[in-house]
Amino acid sequence: MNVTIDKFGRIILPKSLRVLLGLTPGKQVNIEVTDEGFIAKPVVTIKPILVEESGFLFVKYVDDNGDEADIDVDIDFDKILQDVRNERIDKFIEPLK
Repeated sequence: MNVTIDKFGRIILPKSLRVLLGLTPGKQVNIEVTDEGFIAKPVVTIKPILVEESGFLFVKYVDDNGDEADIDVDIDFDKILQDVRNERIDKFIEPLK
C-alpha cells in the first residue's frame, strides 16, 4: 500500500486500515527501524481486571478494546485481594459517614 507523507512529515493511513488495526485518535504506534525501512505496530495495553462469578474472584486480562487477552505474568494476589477488601470496606463504611 502506498501512502504519501504530508509537509509536516505525517503519514495518513486510509480509514479502512485504521479500522482494521483499531487505530483511533491518540492511539500510540511503535515504530521499529529495519534495514529495509520501518515497521509500525499499534501499541496494545493489557490490563488486569477483577471478575466476580458465583462469589469467586478471578483475574482476567483485557486489551484496549476490552477483549480478553492471554498473558503469562506473575500475579500479586495479595495486592489484588487487599484492593478488593479495601473497596468492600469503603462501600460498607460510606453510608455510615
